[in-house]
Amino acid sequence: MPRQGLLSADPALWRRRAVRLLLTYLLLTLTLLGARSLTRHVRPDLLAAREQEQALTQERDQRELRVQTLLADTRVRQWALQNGMVLSAEAPKTFRDLGTQTVPPLPQAPAEPLKVKIQWN
Repeated sequence: MPRQGLLSADPALWRRRAVRLLLTYLLLTLTLLGARSLTRHVRPDLLAAREQEQALTQERDQRELRVQTLLADTRVRQWALQNGMVLSAEAPKTFRDLGTQTVPPLPQAPAEPLKVKIQWN
């Protein structure tokens, strides 16, 4: 029996090909539907994560602004003055005589210079 070509006019051959293609199409359709049903939660989770990220970004910006206002130079200065601190330029200056103590001599450099040996493994 000779081999039938791709362009054969045999209706049974075309029927087999149509059934095979239909089964392949159904298998691919079921695979895609299964994948869609398994990943149904992904998009809502991504949208929720995006909203949460925006909320956290806004909260971070608000907190940074709050920190900047709390650490402003004028605010720190006002707080210091209210709590009894004085400027160092206005603080009373005190001094005392340290006497005639001798200053200890500087340590002498070693006679032999420092040597370093490097060994690569």
